[in-house]
Amino acid sequence: MEILILKSTACLAILLAFYKLFLERLNIHTFKRFYLLGAVLISIIIPFITFIEYIEPQFNVPYFEVDHSATINLLPVEQPIITEPTNYLPFILWSIYGLGVLLFLTKFCINLFGIVSKIKRNEKQKSGNYISVLLHDFIVPHTFFSYIFLNKTRFEAKAIPQEVLLHEQTHAKQKHTLDILFIELLQVVFWFNPLLYLLKKDIKLNHEFLADEAVLKQGIDSSTYQETLLQFSSTANEIPLAHAINYSLIKKRFTIMKTQTSKKAVWLRSFLLLPLLAGLLFSFSGREQVEKEVVPAMVFPKEIENQQNKPLKDVKTELQKLGNYKINYINTNSQNDIVIAEDITIVIDKNDKITLNEKQVKLTNLKVEINKYNSNLTDEQKQKFVHGKIFHHEKTSKLLIQKISEALISNNIWSFSTSNVDTEYNKKYLDKSTPDIPTISMENLNEADKKIYLNKVNKYKEWLKSKNSNSTIQITKKGYVLRNKKNDIILSTDPDYKEFETNVTNSKNSPWKIETKLTYNQEDNKTQNPTLTVNGIECNKCQLNLSKSGIEQIILDTKNQEPIASFKIKFKGKPTESIIGNTLNSKAISYLNQQTLGSIIQIFDIKTNNKTKLKPFLITLVDKNDKNYSRSPIIKKGEVSTLPPPAPPAPPIGRELERNTAFVNVNGTTLFKVDINGDIKYYNRNGYLVDSNGKVLSKSQVDGSKVIPGQKITKVYQKGNIVAEFKKTWKDDENFSVPEPPKPPKPISPKEHIKNMASKDASFFYNGEAVTKEKALELVENNNKINISTQTNNGESTVHLSTKPITIVNGKKISDSQKNRDKTIAKRRALTEERKNAMREKRKALRQKATAKRQQLLAAREARQSRPLAQQFKGMEANGGAFFYEGEKITEAKAIELITDNPKLNVSMHNNNGKSTVHLSKKGIKTVNGKLVKTEN
Repeated sequence: MEILILKSTACLAILLAFYKLFLERLNIHTFKRFYLLGAVLISIIIPFITFIEYIEPQFNVPYFEVDHSATINLLPVEQPIITEPTNYLPFILWSIYGLGVLLFLTKFCINLFGIVSKIKRNEKQKSGNYISVLLHDFIVPHTFFSYIFLNKTRFEAKAIPQEVLLHEQTHAKQKHTLDILFIELLQVVFWFNPLLYLLKKDIKLNHEFLADEAVLKQGIDSSTYQETLLQFSSTANEIPLAHAINYSLIKKRFTIMKTQTSKKAVWLRSFLLLPLLAGLLFSFSGREQVEKEVVPAMVFPKEIENQQNKPLKDVKTELQKLGNYKINYINTNSQNDIVIAEDITIVIDKNDKITLNEKQVKLTNLKVEINKYNSNLTDEQKQKFVHGKIFHHEKTSKLLIQKISEALISNNIWSFSTSNVDTEYNKKYLDKSTPDIPTISMENLNEADKKIYLNKVNKYKEWLKSKNSNSTIQITKKGYVLRNKKNDIILSTDPDYKEFETNVTNSKNSPWKIETKLTYNQEDNKTQNPTLTVNGIECNKCQLNLSKSGIEQIILDTKNQEPIASFKIKFKGKPTESIIGNTLNSKAISYLNQQTLGSIIQIFDIKTNNKTKLKPFLITLVDKNDKNYSRSPIIKKGEVSTLPPPAPPAPPIGRELERNTAFVNVNGTTLFKVDINGDIKYYNRNGYLVDSNGKVLSKSQVDGSKVIPGQKITKVYQKGNIVAEFKKTWKDDENFSVPEPPKPPKPISPKEHIKNMASKDASFFYNGEAVTKEKALELVENNNKINISTQTNNGESTVHLSTKPITIVNGKKISDSQKNRDKTIAKRRALTEERKNAMREKRKALRQKATAKRQQLLAAREARQSRPLAQQFKGMEANGGAFFYEGEKITEAKAIELITDNPKLNVSMHNNNGKSTVHLSKKGIKTVNGKLVKTEN
C-alpha cells in the first residue's frame, strides 16, 4: 500500500509540474479544467495497472525414472509452526489515518451545513436559472451551485455592477462547485497528501479564469472590469466550498486576461502530454511474472494422492508397496530435503541477449537470478559441485563474457567454461545438453557432499544412456571411472592408480545395490585427451622453473590445436583465480608480483573448448640468472616449438614518430594521439593522459618512456609549437624529443618582393591609382616604410602601395569615398532609430494621458454613484428625465420625497440617448429599455 501511495503522489507531482510549466499561462481554460481533474484520476489509476508477463515454469526437482507412464509428486516436508510476535505498527498507522479522516470529514460537514443553513435562513430572489441569496453580512459575492450569495443592502441599492453578477453566474452555469466538492472529498480520504491542497488552489484559480473569460466575451472593457474586480476583491479568509473574488489572485488573473495564445503553441504543448502519459504508465505501473499453467500429461495413482500429508521419508516405502515404480536416487539433507546441485547454463545470442537456464534475463539482474538457484547449498558446496557454462558467438563482446563470469564467481560458482558456438569444431561436436560431472575425488567428502556428488554422477550416467553412448561410467568408493568403448579409461577421480575396487550389492528390487569387483591397472590407460603445451612445448605433468616475466607471458595450448577455454591458477597465500582463455589475466599478474623467489605456483583444472580436462602442472618461481632457470619447457630432440617468433626490437631512441601517431583538435585544443595495436590514448599540452574530449584522466604527468614502446619522448611539436610535454625520468644522454622543424627563412625585403611580383605580371597601384612596375619599384626604394598589400584572386595578383593604412576586399582597395559613404549610411540609421524612439515615447505619453483621463471619469462616476439617491435625482427632470412610482409618472420632487421617506424602495435607473428614466417600487422591478414590465403574481 505504501508503494502505491508513493507512486500515486509521484504521478500527481509530475502532472502538476507539467501544468505549471506548460499549461497554466495558456488561454485554454476549459482544457485546463479537465486536465486538472484528470490528473487526479490518472495518478490514482496508473499505480494499480499491472502488466502480466507469462513465463515458462521453472522446475527444480530430482530425477526419477519410471517404468510405467506416471508422474510422481514428491510430498513436501512437514514444517514446524512458528508463532511470530504481534506487530502493532499497522494498528498505530491505521489509527492515525482514521483519526485524520474523521477530523477532515467533520470539517467538510460543518462547512456544507453552514452553506445550507445560509440558504434556508436568508431571503432569496430567483432570476432565471439563478437564485440570489441576500445576506445582511458585508460579504464578497460568491457562488454555491446555482445560489449566488450577495450583500442585501448593495443588491437592493443596485450597487453591485453587472460584471460581478455575470462573473458569479458563470460559476453557477459551468457547475464549478462540483469540482470543488470532488477535491474536498478526496482531501478527506487523502488528507495526508499536500499536493491535493496545491491542486485545489489551481482548480479554483482556473475557475476564475473561466469566469473572467465569459465576462470579457460580453464586450465589457477589460480595464473597467479590472477596476471592478479590485473594488470587490477580498483579503478576508477564503469561503469554503464556494467561489469568491480573492485579492491575492487578482494580479495573476490580470496577466492571463492580456495573454493571447496561438493555436500552434496550444497544439505543441498539448501533444507533449502523449509522451508524458506514456512515461508515467511505463514508470509507475506494475510488472508481474506469472508462470504458465502446466497441465499434467499423466494421472497420478490414487494411492499416492491419498498420502499427501506423509513426510518425504515415506515416499520410498510407498513406491515399493505399489511395485510399479523404480527410483534411481533420492538425496536428502538432515531435514530430508532433496539436495541437488543444478548447473547454470547461460546462452548469449547474436544480439547479446542473455538466457539463464532457458529463461531470458538482463545483465543487471543476472547475479540475483543466479542466486535463486541452488539456494539449499552452502557456498562451499556451490564451489565444489555447481558448474557454469557460457555459450557465445564469435562477435560477442569479451567484456560481456567477463561480466557474466564475474556474476558466476560472485555466486560461488568457481567452475565454469566458455564455448564459441561459431567455431567449426563446436558446430560439429558441441552438445549444450551435456551435464557436468565432478572432477574431484569422493574420498574426503562428508555424507551430504557425497549425496550431491552421486546425484551428479548418476545424472551424467543417465545422459550417456540417452545418447546411446559407447562410454560407460563405474562408481567406486572414492569416485568413479569413465571408460570408452575399448574399455580405456577416459577420466577417473579415484586416487588409487593401480587398482579400483568397490563392493556393492545388486538387487532386482533396489537400484542402489550393485555388487561388482573391479580391478584396473593404470598402465593399461591409453588416454584420448589432447596433450597440453606450454609456450608451444609439450607438458605432461611437467614442472617448470620460470621468472616472473616468464610466468607473466605464459601461453597454454594443445598439441592438436584444440583451444584452451579456461584454467585455474593458485598462488601461495592467495585465493584460487579462475581464468577464461589461455593467458594470465590482470588479477593473476597482480598476485604473481606479490610472490617471492621459491614460491610454488599451481596451474590446474585446465579445460578445452570441448570440456576436456588436461593434467595440471607446477611452476617454481626463480631468478632469471638462476642456473635452473628456463623460460619455457626444454625442447626435446626431434620436437619443434609452435611458439611464435619474438616481436621485432623496438625502434632506436631518437627516431621520428611512427605513423600510429597523430594530432587531433578538440574544442580548439590540439591533443597528441597515440595508437598502439588498437589501444588509442590522448595526451594534452602538459603531458597528462586525457580522453577523446580532452578530460584529464591521469593524476600526474605521464612518463615519457611509456608513451610509445621503445622510445623516450620529452616534447612533441607541431608547426614549431609544443603539443605535448612529458615527464623525464632518464639521464640526459638518453633524452629524446621529437625534433623541432627548422626555423622559417627570413622574410624578403620589400624591393625583392616587388621584383618577384613584377615577374608574375602583377598589377600595381599607388594610393588607388594604377602605376607601372618600374614606378612601384622606385616608390619602394625611396620609402622603406611604405604600406604594401598583395592579394591573389583566380591566379591574378594585385599589389597596393600606400602611405596610408590599406583596406583590401577581394583584391580591391577601399577608397575614402567608400568609407565616407559607409559613415553616411550609419548616420542615417542612427537618425532613423532616434525618430523611432521619439515616436515610441510620444505614443507612451498619449497612452498614459488616456489612462489618466479614463481613471478620472471612473472616479467621477463612482462619486456620482456613491451620492444618496435623493441628491442623484436633483436636476434629472430639467435634463429630460422622467420619474415613475409603481408604473405611474410622478414629479422629481415627489420622487425625492418618496426615496427620502422610504430608503428601502426598489430603484431602477436607465439612461437612453442621454435621457434618464427612474422607476420606484415597493415590489421587484423589471424594465426593458427604461420601460416597466409588469410581472404576473
